[in-house]
Amino acid sequence: MNNALMLKETLQAWQGLMPQHAMLSKFQIAPTPFDVIYEKANIRLVRYHTSKTTRESTSHESHLSAIHQTDNRAQSSTDIQIDTQNQEPILIIPSLINRHYVLDLLPNKSLIEYLVNQGQAVYMIHWLPPEPEAQYITKEQFFQFHLTKVMEQVLADSKKEQLHLWGHCLGGTIACAMAALIPQAIRSLTLITSPIDFAEMGKLGLWAKTPEFDLKTLLDSYGN
Repeated sequence: MNNALMLKETLQAWQGLMPQHAMLSKFQIAPTPFDVIYEKANIRLVRYHTSKTTRESTSHESHLSAIHQTDNRAQSSTDIQIDTQNQEPILIIPSLINRHYVLDLLPNKSLIEYLVNQGQAVYMIHWLPPEPEAQYITKEQFFQFHLTKVMEQVLADSKKEQLHLWGHCLGGTIACAMAALIPQAIRSLTLITSPIDFAEMGKLGLWAKTPEFDLKTLLDSYGN
């Protein structure tokens, strides 16, 4: 199968998913409230609320609020107030391709909601659309001046010396690099479906290694 045909079939498959995607607008996506504590370039760092009162002050009047009433165990867990003063924070680096709310999808179907209900201090990067000048930022600059600053912000905000670093998908690849660069700041490293060994990349690798896929020309034309 040539690249053009593979791309055509992929686009057709995505078009077939569009009606289901449109239905998501009816649901309360990313229900856990948060505060933005830092923003620079295409990085927005948020801290999720752990207060039951604050969570219930958001728009839970939608039809999905019925989910809370049908799960007594989940409802009772939000009544527990846990002191987080002595716990290291969790910093999550999400996928660069998927949206951050994959980890905070719906009420009672959210990793973020579960963690904050356990009393964890949870921070996460929200990737923003890059500005045109971002194409001139090197990998070294991105790690040194952007991601390192994010970790410093989390430690300063939480008043801790270490954090638990979580990475999802390509965010896990970035998390591995950060753990290698600043190991003294990392209490633990957790990776979720993260590619590490790029020697065998499956169909995507075969497509990217074809002579027609000129990475240098692509980057020169569209940037990083």
